[in-house]
Amino acid sequence: MDWNLFWTAFGAIGGTLGALATFVAVIVALWQTKLNYKKKVQLSFTDNITIVPENGNTFRHYIGVTITNIGNRDVVIQNWGFELDDGSQMLIVPDTSPLGRILQVKLPHRLQIEEGTTLVYEKTLFYNALSDCIKKGKLKENKKIRFYVSDSTTKKHYVLTNKTATELLSDMLPKKDN
Repeated sequence: MDWNLFWTAFGAIGGTLGALATFVAVIVALWQTKLNYKKKVQLSFTDNITIVPENGNTFRHYIGVTITNIGNRDVVIQNWGFELDDGSQMLIVPDTSPLGRILQVKLPHRLQIEEGTTLVYEKTLFYNALSDCIKKGKLKENKKIRFYVSDSTTKKHYVLTNKTATELLSDMLPKKDN
């Protein structure tokens, strides 16, 4: 047996395996670098936000989308709204009333890492818009509403309501006491 040939082949196999391991390590390092700087937000929807002023006289009811930055970089929220069945969008604009200016987050808004905020919209205004869209055939009654939040790169992040349009509208009807 030629030991020179054996050790040469053994070294070649070891060198090939080492080069392959180095290549895989470089790919993983590049992937992790890209992953570290990826924007990532978590959205949730609620249709039951009640605001009670300190004097306690008037209750205000809102729907809202809560946005939490769970990524490793800041996210700048530009606007928000909900999508219609024909592909168009209903953009929710800021409320300019005195209470609305206090409650609403001024957009654009920078969300730091691990920070969250809630965008609110007056419930009656939302239900009026929802009812109008259904009457005009722009929304189906049995579908859930798809809200979006747009960031500074115009990327949209989505959340579905937990109720259909009909269920949301029926929540606005006065309840009968038994």
